Amino acid sequence: MMGAWLKKSLVVFFLALLSACGGASPPLGIPAPVSSLMTLEGPDATGVVAIFGAPGAVLPEAVVTGTNISVAYRPKPWDGLLLGTAHAQEGVTLPRNVVAASDGSFRMRVPGKTGDIIRITQTVDGETSPGTDLVVPESATAVTPGGTFP
Repeated sequence: MMGAWLKKSLVVFFLALLSACGGASPPLGIPAPVSSLMTLEGPDATGVVAIFGAPGAVLPEAVVTGTNISVAYRPKPWDGLLLGTAHAQEGVTLPRNVVAASDGSFRMRVPGKTGDIIRITQTVDGETSPGTDLVVPESATAVTPGGTFP
């Protein structure tokens, strides 16, 4: 008899606790950039990839970051064997940032070559989205006229 009363009391307690907390999940944060609204054009003669985001690709006025994640330093088996060993990270490119327009469109240029992966993120009010990875196509195509790159 006491066991049934205790079970009912615990159920009521947890339901009250759940309703006091709002019962809702925390917000999910900002979304990843929309890959279907972005276009990559293969590297030009200087090894630069053009990235275009159509309206709605990212949030309005977000800071859009493009990073070539294919050129990260890959450690060698002998790294760290000698005290004080240092190495340059050849080929590593710094992320490129642009501010999206009020409609969520953007244009940027990132160093890269065919097959490289460019990761696009967006940052709003200090919160950064998950990345959207895009593969650099085989060759450059004609750029639609209508402006210059930042």
